[in-house]
Amino acid sequence: MTPETRIDFYLADITDDPDAGAIPEPVTRIDNYLAHLCGETVTLQEPVTRIDHYLAYLCGMDVQIEEPVTRIDHYLAKLCGMDVEVPEPVTRIDYYLYQWASEPQGFLHTLTGSILHITDGLARPAESLTVSFGPIQTGSGDPSPDNVRPISGRTGLDVFVSNDNLLDPSGFVDGIYSSANFDVTASNTYISTKIYLKAGDYTLSASEAGATIDRRILNGSMSSANRSLPMNFTLNEDGWFGFSTSGKTLGFQINLGSTALPYEEYSGETKTVTFPSTVYGGTAEVVGGNGSKTWEAVDMGDIEWSVVDGAYPNLKRFRTVAFSTTAVAGDVVPSNVLCECFATHKWNDISSGAPDGVYVSTAGFVNIRAVDYSTAQEFQTAMKGKKLCYLLTETEPFSTTPTQIDILEGENNLWSTGDTMTLEYWGSEPDDPQILSNLNVLLGGRYYNNHTENEPTDAEALNILLGGNR
Repeated sequence: MTPETRIDFYLADITDDPDAGAIPEPVTRIDNYLAHLCGETVTLQEPVTRIDHYLAYLCGMDVQIEEPVTRIDHYLAKLCGMDVEVPEPVTRIDYYLYQWASEPQGFLHTLTGSILHITDGLARPAESLTVSFGPIQTGSGDPSPDNVRPISGRTGLDVFVSNDNLLDPSGFVDGIYSSANFDVTASNTYISTKIYLKAGDYTLSASEAGATIDRRILNGSMSSANRSLPMNFTLNEDGWFGFSTSGKTLGFQINLGSTALPYEEYSGETKTVTFPSTVYGGTAEVVGGNGSKTWEAVDMGDIEWSVVDGAYPNLKRFRTVAFSTTAVAGDVVPSNVLCECFATHKWNDISSGAPDGVYVSTAGFVNIRAVDYSTAQEFQTAMKGKKLCYLLTETEPFSTTPTQIDILEGENNLWSTGDTMTLEYWGSEPDDPQILSNLNVLLGGRYYNNHTENEPTDAEALNILLGGNR
């Protein structure tokens, strides 16, 4: 719906209407109340009309409100916490107020972690979701010219939202797994699926007792042993878990922890965010579509190297000044550089005769001890095709398509193909139920019944109770 009047624009902003535009300067008393509820700094006037009193109450003013008479009264009375019916909308303003009054009210929470568990979700989109991620290095053991461990970036990431059943049944395919690479052999008897999970403990179960799986792929290995469900498993690192089964008519469930929860049908979704180019590390604010690149990668054969001369002539070292990263003290193992073919060491160990490796100088330049190479040109030629990643000294912005993340009612689990997440979402319970419940009663319910207002801190609430004189 396209807003037309000043009041329309305020209400469109409050209800997060996709057609909302810039809010106008307030003119009337009602404008001032609505502008305040949009987060603007305005001078609130004493209320005169019944509508004024409702809006003043929502703004936190110490006023009395009356029983509603008109449709608009009813919408505003509902927002003020009164137990009234919400009538069907007729006018454009009615529609905005109806949407606002019909939204579940709640508390804005922030969670951070690699997998997030919500118990009080309201069926409303997340306010924000920021996913952090770094370079991906595969393989095992110390990287070296003889043990190259590939480094890759990301062209995007997936965000998963589900109830307590993490397993999306739409991922099942006909056939049976034939290798740890999730290759599927055609079969009319078996079905197979895989799921991306964070490192941790999980339980696989089914909707009926006595169910089994015939093959599973866990931590890079495939087992063909028949296994009864429920079955506990531990994923050692973020990655894929898969299984094949002949139980085509059964419902399957994967839940967090080592205890099988009662079976429930999967509810959730997977959202894919695509980056404009490969990003080796950074953050992506999924809802707003804003990204920040914090890592870069270079081909070591494409940059210039020089031999390091100095007080350690027996330590054959090469340095590049093609870029710099954050400086690192000599007694610290750098966390701001990653190489496919050399391990990372602190300078104190390098200077004491540690094996070949990468270190970062106190000036922020990358140095590599590599005794098998005589000249800088020989080293550069040998390094062609090998990646080196480093932390940028200044982040670089990028944009993605804004992606709505829908939080489920009640129980939710969120995880991603990134590393960690920070989520802002609306929940039905306060962070500290007793303290906030008491404050809510003292404040007449006006702050927590209005989702556009943040919960006051204890100090702010006390200030309000003391009439702003604290």
